[in-house]
Amino acid sequence: MSAAGSSGDGDGQSPSAPRARYVPWETLGVDLTLHIARVFTDELSPFYDEADLAKVAASCAQVGNATFKGIAESIFTVLSPHFGEELSVTKNSTAADLKKVLKSWGRPQSGKKAELWERICDEVKANPGDADESEDDEEEGDSEDEDDEVEACGGKGGEGGKGKGAGYRCPVARGVRQRIRELRYARITKAKAKEVYGLWPSICASLPTQRSLVRSIGGMGLTDTYAVADIKAAAIKQHKTYAGFQASQKRRQDWSANYDATKTDRTDRCKAVLAARGVSEEDATRALQHVWHAPFLTDWQSNTQLSGPEREAYLGAGALEVANMAHRWLFQSAHTPLVPHLNALCDFHTYGKSSKYKQTVALERRALDLALREWAHGQGSLEAALSHPSLPACLKAEVEAAWTKERAERPKRLEQIAALEERRRGVQQPHPQRLIDGPPPPDVPRLLTELKQVCFQLAGLGAKPECSWPGVANVDEAFLAFDADH
Repeated sequence: MSAAGSSGDGDGQSPSAPRARYVPWETLGVDLTLHIARVFTDELSPFYDEADLAKVAASCAQVGNATFKGIAESIFTVLSPHFGEELSVTKNSTAADLKKVLKSWGRPQSGKKAELWERICDEVKANPGDADESEDDEEEGDSEDEDDEVEACGGKGGEGGKGKGAGYRCPVARGVRQRIRELRYARITKAKAKEVYGLWPSICASLPTQRSLVRSIGGMGLTDTYAVADIKAAAIKQHKTYAGFQASQKRRQDWSANYDATKTDRTDRCKAVLAARGVSEEDATRALQHVWHAPFLTDWQSNTQLSGPEREAYLGAGALEVANMAHRWLFQSAHTPLVPHLNALCDFHTYGKSSKYKQTVALERRALDLALREWAHGQGSLEAALSHPSLPACLKAEVEAAWTKERAERPKRLEQIAALEERRRGVQQPHPQRLIDGPPPPDVPRLLTELKQVCFQLAGLGAKPECSWPGVANVDEAFLAFDADH
């Protein structure tokens, strides 16, 4: 025990420390009472809505203390700001005037005139059966309305309900009470949970769902919904506070704005380079959309530390590099066997768990290399390839390298292709009829996997293998056919 805790006073304070003074709640001033109320009301948000605030107000009202009663009344005033207000319109006012009032209050303005008037009355009058309502309204009320009032005020008991000593009526308009009841039992779709509370489907996956009838663009339909109470708890766990969620959204919006602005500016620079080479606007747009993944176009933070001539040099070099990528793709799409090579690689590639588009980009890079080598070799001579009228100047060095590489590696590559073709035939030929007539051989799945690997190796060497299993176009379909039949 510390020295302070072992002092003879028995109050946990050292003899020299000033004794704490506790101020009774009843002696707190109005200003401090209102400040405490504002602490609660300032938190009003989708994370902490009117239903939560009503519970706090009801709890304060039930304490049996003047200060807490003042806090409760202040909170109830925030919940129902127009309660008891003298109206500037009447039941006989025009629909336009009624809509003006509802618009100033932030309430819906749709519906017939009678509905508009009822909506206004809901904001200024209490539930039927309340002490301040007229006799006509009392005749409309019943015990269920009073139970709803108690529920809207946070429950029974104490000064705020129907329990012992109940003498405090919850000063909330009937429209507000109805909204509070709706919030307590409200449900929300997966899309709204993401939009309003920033919860991705993966976060909501563990929450209980219920099939509910929801209005959508196509009309009414059943969909899985979550209880708003569960969603609020998950949102608080994920984002801590609504202010934290808003800050996160702001950072995301700023990042998106910077990304879009940077990409637009850099795309325009690349288009200017391509236009100077005689590439049409349509072709330049199509090609740049295809190479959208180029780091220069997407990394908006890459030159944040540069300025002046250094920044312009960086932007010029980056625009030239991406323009070369786009120009290369345009030329090879039109003049080389790029598409067959890319299709063969994609057909037999087994995609991993990482980003699929990155794997596809790597496959396309390989297909571009194979297609350029095949095209250059097919021109008959290096001079003929370099003098091709459609060949961009930026590709001449690549064509020369591709020609040299193809001449050096072609004999060995053809040998490898022949060996793999022999292996492919050995895998395919023994079993095609047995796949149809059954019973299925137990090693078919292994053989199909091996066949796909062999075909991918062939495609990587520049061959264009075809799967010849009966009735199927490629190995993936062979797998599906085998699973469906057996």
